Amino acid sequence: MPRINAPTAARLQHLAAADWPADAATRAVVIGELSAFLSDADIANRDWAAFLLAQSPSDGPQVRAALLRAAGDPSLQVRGEALLGLARRDPALALPHVQAALALDEVSVALLQAAGLCAHPALIRDLEDWSRPSANRLADMAATEALLACRLASAQAGLPGQRHGGLKLGLQDLEDMGNASLPARPKAPHPGPAHQHRRSAETDEAQHIEP
Repeated sequence: MPRINAPTAARLQHLAAADWPADAATRAVVIGELSAFLSDADIANRDWAAFLLAQSPSDGPQVRAALLRAAGDPSLQVRGEALLGLARRDPALALPHVQAALALDEVSVALLQAAGLCAHPALIRDLEDWSRPSANRLADMAATEALLACRLASAQAGLPGQRHGGLKLGLQDLEDMGNASLPARPKAPHPGPAHQHRRSAETDEAQHIEP
């Protein structure tokens, strides 16, 4: 897969470097511009438009409709950014889209982070695949954090305990694991090159890759 670099559109470069407008009217104009860039032929422009929309302090029908549209983009990276933005606003709305995306042969770190925000037991089975250790530490962290969030939600809902490595985990075990093994998620800017996570079709094993 190609690396996702800086946007090529000058307007997107400006928006990426600027703060969000304080007044609602100007902010709505910017959201409209970003929504239009979701149809751009350049994948880098669509990726950054989805990322900036996801990071927007705004919420509402216009933003959610744009993110839902981007969630169907042919690019893995664009879909991941869009689903992460949707999960930040409405995990229940994002859940079926995240579940469908996790069942595919590739996922992005942004998608795994979205799964963590959804924190639903229905995601556990696929996340168990994606959380297998690999050389991609960032993807490992995102997958493991998402799996723990979903296991914790399952335990809190009183659902039957899930097994991992032959051990049945209870609520206190999950809380201890979360506190001990996962560093806080950094508040980082867009990472530039998009990190991918690929599942081998031949072995059905999860493998992290760098694009």
